[in-house]
Amino acid sequence: LFRSAFELVFAVTNAGIAPASGPWTNQFVISASADGSSAQVIGAAASTNVLAAGDALVVTQAVTLPVSAYGNLYLGVRA
Repeated sequence: LFRSAFELVFAVTNAGIAPASGPWTNQFVISASADGSSAQVIGAAASTNVLAAGDALVVTQAVTLPVSAYGNLYLGVRA
């Protein structure tokens, strides 16, 4: 079961010296720890963009927390 969705806005930045070509997958995770240990994946979205070195892409994605998510949690994105 899931709760209602909310919009998560985040940026993906190419900090490298060469273009970054898709596809890649952004995973949305929750964790009870700030360091992300034991993170639970609650969603994912593929990206097919090409990012030049130093460029960034701002993404808005609908994410839904599972009903089991309660207490103080950290939300993160990993690509």
